[in-house]
Order: sequence, then structure tokens, then C-alpha cells
Amino acid sequence: MSSWFYRWRIRLLLWLSPPRLFQRLSELDWYGGLLREWANPASSQPNQRLLDVGCASGYLTGFLHQQGHSVSGVDSSQAMIAYARRACPGIDFQQADALQLPFANAEFDQVFCASLLNVVDDPARLIDELRRVTRSGGRIHFLLPQTGFDKRDFQTLERRLNLTGFSRAALQSWHALARKKSREESMALLQAAGLETGLEASRLNGMLLSISAIKPRPSDVAPTQL
Repeated sequence: MSSWFYRWRIRLLLWLSPPRLFQRLSELDWYGGLLREWANPASSQPNQRLLDVGCASGYLTGFLHQQGHSVSGVDSSQAMIAYARRACPGIDFQQADALQLPFANAEFDQVFCASLLNVVDDPARLIDELRRVTRSGGRIHFLLPQTGFDKRDFQTLERRLNLTGFSRAALQSWHALARKKSREESMALLQAAGLETGLEASRLNGMLLSISAIKPRPSDVAPTQL
């Protein structure tokens, strides 16, 4: 079948059942594998309290739970949360606005935020809220499509992955439709929030950017910043 057919099917799923579409995407090697690769090093230390913000169908939340952690997943969509609860029973999933998280200050060791910083209307407020619920010394991990990844870069990525059918159409649709944010803007937002920007990496040949930021301990903050 043609790429047009699969792209039409993706748009239809997005309209009829976004949770099913997101779960289907997570099952693709290039996307599900990317999420696991992104989260696995950060979750290697056992028995942590983790939060997945913008959890969608719960794929990443479920993966973190399988690694032996106490995990909560949050999404603004009631349909997404209902699907995630069915797919991953026993995990704490809550419908909530990412700008007003229903958790106490410093409740989590690490927070994961995939493809959300680039779409919210107030990214600075999102970062402040993620910082609030992260303990001092904890990490906040961002994954987002980045600007500067052009048509030639995408064609190189397509050849490398050698995708077909639905998987190829999904990658094409994401590249064409996803809202993107530059590395410079993302780093400036994190630094303005008082986070220490550390590990960063380009993924999928530069289509995506991952950044891990640390919430400083009080003793690490200069007096003029308190």
C-alpha cells in the first residue's frame, strides 16, 4: 500500500482514537526503542520515585514501572488516562494539567517529559512546575523535536532506518506535523528556571533533542540566587 494510505490512516486514528494511535506508535521499533533508550540510563538506579508527564497511552510509564520503580503518569486527556489504566493496571495514572500537577513539592527523584515542552502554551510555567515536584539533586528529562532538521536530514534518516508501511508513514507524519523547538530556546528556558543543564544528545540523526537538567541542592545555589 502507498504511503498516502498509511498517512490517511494515521490521521483517521488521531481523530477517532488518539490513545490507540499513540500505543501503536510506541510499538514501532524506531519510537518505542527510542523511548527505552532515552529513559533506561536515567532509571538504572533502583527503587526511585518517577513521574511521566504527558504519558499518553502509558507506554513509557509502564516501562519505568517494569524497571522496578514507583511511577506515576499524568496526561491532560481523559481518554489517554483511561487507556493507560487498562493497559498498565497497578500504576498510578492521573488526569491533570501539566501546569498544575497534583503532587507535593519535591515528591519525585526524576521526571520524564517527552514531546511536551514543544507544544504547551507556557513552557516556562511547565518547567517551573516540573522543578517544583522534583527533589533537590533530582533530574528532569526532556525529549522534543528540534528545529534545523531539514528535508535532506530526514531523507538521510529514512534511508538509514529503511522503514516501510505504517512505520515509515508515522515517521513522515511526525516530521511534517510536530511542533519543534530549538536547542538554544530550550536551554535558555531551563537555565532561566535555575536548572543545571547537563547531558544532552541528538537522537534519530538530529530529528529529536534530549536534555537532562538537575534541580540544584540549596547548598549549590549562590546566595544571590536564593
